[in-house]
Amino acid sequence: LGVEIERKMGEIELHFSPDDTSERWVVLSQKADDSIAAKNLLDDFEILRKLKRSALVSLAIPLDAVHSDGLLFAYLPTQHKIGMPIHLNADFFPHSSRQEIVLKGEGHERHWNEALIFAAAAILGENLEFIRNMLGHARLWQVGADAFKLRNEGAFGAFWTQFSAAARATASVWTVAETWEHPGSIHMPAESLTVNEQAALSSLDFALI
Repeated sequence: LGVEIERKMGEIELHFSPDDTSERWVVLSQKADDSIAAKNLLDDFEILRKLKRSALVSLAIPLDAVHSDGLLFAYLPTQHKIGMPIHLNADFFPHSSRQEIVLKGEGHERHWNEALIFAAAAILGENLEFIRNMLGHARLWQVGADAFKLRNEGAFGAFWTQFSAAARATASVWTVAETWEHPGSIHMPAESLTVNEQAALSSLDFALI
């Protein structure tokens, strides 16, 4: 199996041979320095200074086929599913089996891993408008719905915290008038309204989804 990588504006396209198939991904990266500092990790755990782990965090979001269960990568893939259509790669501390990352206990491994997850969630929130434009409304809100399901799942709840805050501050909802609007400015049409009636209201600048 061969893979050819082509980088375009804001996306990466993977071409597979001999199957002659391809996949398109958005990859966003940034360092987790703010999350690490907020948790005071380098002062609380001297060993982290000595280990000099990388703070770089990368999110990969598929643009084509839906990948319902993204995975955590500690450079190599683990079997730890995120519950969102997003792959997350960072310098995590994995369990010895490498099937999952450490998210329990009070050691430096768990706190470091959580800081990287918080940073990944921040990438999602800070780039939501760009992600919206790349994914379209249906895929965007699939990500949002999956993030909502994770809201009470420990560190992964940060994805909903970041997504919901960014969605409220961004024109993130697609209307029947084919425009993006802020959630607070739109209305759900009554089920009794026909398509033509919805279009009529839309023509009066009444934003409907």
